[in-house]
Amino acid sequence: MSQKPFTLLTNDDGLHAEGIQAVQEGLKDLIDPLVVAPARERSGASHSVSLGRDLHLQEAENNVYSFDGTPVDCVLFTLRNLVRDKPDFCISGINHGANLGNDTLCSGTVGAALAAANEGIPSIAISMVGRGPYHMATAIHVLKQVFAMRHKVFSKIHSKVLNINVPNIPVGELQGLKVAKLGERIWSEEFVAGKDPGSFRYHHEEPINFGGSEFDVTAVQDGFASLTVLEPNLMDRHSHDILEDLAKEWKYEPSS
Repeated sequence: MSQKPFTLLTNDDGLHAEGIQAVQEGLKDLIDPLVVAPARERSGASHSVSLGRDLHLQEAENNVYSFDGTPVDCVLFTLRNLVRDKPDFCISGINHGANLGNDTLCSGTVGAALAAANEGIPSIAISMVGRGPYHMATAIHVLKQVFAMRHKVFSKIHSKVLNINVPNIPVGELQGLKVAKLGERIWSEEFVAGKDPGSFRYHHEEPINFGGSEFDVTAVQDGFASLTVLEPNLMDRHSHDILEDLAKEWKYEPSS
């Protein structure tokens, strides 16, 4: 029996994307992989699932599948229908583009990792910042180092996601790995006229980044790979305590 960790690989760029293929090749000696990825690009899918339609599974090769749903569909279908034993680990990516700051809210890459974490599976979401051609070897170098620390890390932070963003530079130029907070990115967004009358297409320019040295957007700009802990539970604990104190002053008025 294999002693390598049984690892689910997925993404939001699709089964044939460069990033997920780089993970398959780069970690082939370290993991026992099961690849289940969208049949087409599903960037921006966030935590969405496909309702009201049939979803088709196609086996490309042994333990490699395409599924015509969202990244989260891929994770949930795997756990409910494909495997008897839950994977030891989940890696989502390598995404073709950043998932920094508030990008994480709409990211299918992060959504898949959060879905796995919500099922109790230690998970990594990893992304290359910028546009291709990509230095995938740099991302694999970082991923291997984080993967080697997985037992120590996830023994202390349960049911969480490690969100990694890697600058698109040669591995020799990488400054290191930096634990960082989520920064802020402001996108210039609009809907422009589409090809057909009455249709529109989402369009955005490159974002403006905000945040000091402790934030992920700055870490990547400075040549570091950023590492941020995310969790499926969206509750703001600090604000919850504030609201709970304020609620003591409220008087509930029954409906007459």
